[in-house]
Amino acid sequence: MDKELECAYYNLARIIQKNQEREAQAVQGYTEQLEAISRLKSILGTTEEQKTENQQDLELLEALEEATKEKIADELNHEQGLLSEYVELTDIKPKED
Repeated sequence: MDKELECAYYNLARIIQKNQEREAQAVQGYTEQLEAISRLKSILGTTEEQKTENQQDLELLEALEEATKEKIADELNHEQGLLSEYVELTDIKPKED
């Protein structure tokens, strides 16, 4: 493989790595979102009376929590796909311990 072609492949690999980094940042953001949801749920539903009084809000938070977890799972799947693409392009594989 000539140098220009090799550099073009490495450039694409670098772009893939940047995209993988963005996926990881999204997971971090969604994890922060889960933390905020959890905090709100504990504030709104400490006692049975509060749970009854705040049932609608708690149901909304439950739905948001499930949707956020699904988004995290999607992002993790994207990260794995990007890693596979990187390995395929560069033939550099993760080191096995």
